[in-house]
Amino acid sequence: MWITSEPEKDRANFDEIHRMDDRAAAIIACGYLDRSLEHAVRSKLRDDRRLLNKFFGGMGPLATFSAKIDMGFLLDLYDEDYLSCLHSIRKIRNLFSHDPTPVDFSDSEIKKFATNLFSPGEKAKEFHDKLEKNGDSGAAIISKLAPFLVSLLRTEDAPRAKYLGSVQLCVFLLRMQTMNLRESIMFLPHPPSSKKGCLTAQPDAS
Repeated sequence: MWITSEPEKDRANFDEIHRMDDRAAAIIACGYLDRSLEHAVRSKLRDDRRLLNKFFGGMGPLATFSAKIDMGFLLDLYDEDYLSCLHSIRKIRNLFSHDPTPVDFSDSEIKKFATNLFSPGEKAKEFHDKLEKNGDSGAAIISKLAPFLVSLLRTEDAPRAKYLGSVQLCVFLLRMQTMNLRESIMFLPHPPSSKKGCLTAQPDAS
């Protein structure tokens, strides 16, 4: 299940990811994560479009996925667990991108990096337990996020599933860290079948 504020724009992309072969799915999903990470990092920096474009574009110091991952950590967008997971996602993406031979998630090198990915089900339970300790406010958030958490709990413990689940978790974290309080978000199940499958979560503005 994917989080988005632009469901009409992203629906087809998410649907396609889950129909793709391993190489394409890994690269495209990571591309969406890269975009989300850049948005999150930019939101924490001074709003100078000229300098931001210089830093994130071309040969700029924040042009690479690796540099953006490290900068996100330095800006306190996430902890060391997410830092490690993001770099594992990056390494798997790079293997798929740069290896000209046929490769999939059963490849030994990719499986090695996949051991450092999140177990989506365990992470969802951890997130649920933390929220539950916050009483009524935590219960209200759990209610809004229930479909997303349930989808993670049902994630298989296989390299491809862990990879896509970890990407979804990282995108979710970044979105929660940077979203406008008045902004509506949607969770798109995979593969989405209709608009009835979209679940809207409206942040509490209080």
